[in-house]
Amino acid sequence: MRQLFIAAAALAVAGAAVAQTGDALMEVAFKNTVVVEIPGLFEAKTYYDADHTYRSVTPEGEAKGKWRVDGEKLCLTQTEPAVPENCANPLKPRKVGDSWTQVDEASGAELNIKIVAGR
Repeated sequence: MRQLFIAAAALAVAGAAVAQTGDALMEVAFKNTVVVEIPGLFEAKTYYDADHTYRSVTPEGEAKGKWRVDGEKLCLTQTEPAVPENCANPLKPRKVGDSWTQVDEASGAELNIKIVAGR
């Protein structure tokens, strides 16, 4: 179950400008941290890299995978441990310091998400 939340964490970020496409949409995540929390239950820190990989860290362990942008969707394929590809739509402009709430479609859980400067 927690692996689904890690995937949701990774799906929560988008780039600096709506008009940008592809890798440019993800630039805000490079060199920064996306933190996803279910208050009192779960927290994941996700690190995206320009080479289309990501790593999520929780107190229980680590997950790794690959990301891609498909139109307005951010799609993740978690490879360690393996989880089928998951895509979120639409991407929204984000910047370091932003925080928002999002519902995980797979579980219905409410997620608190923020982008923190640095790693």
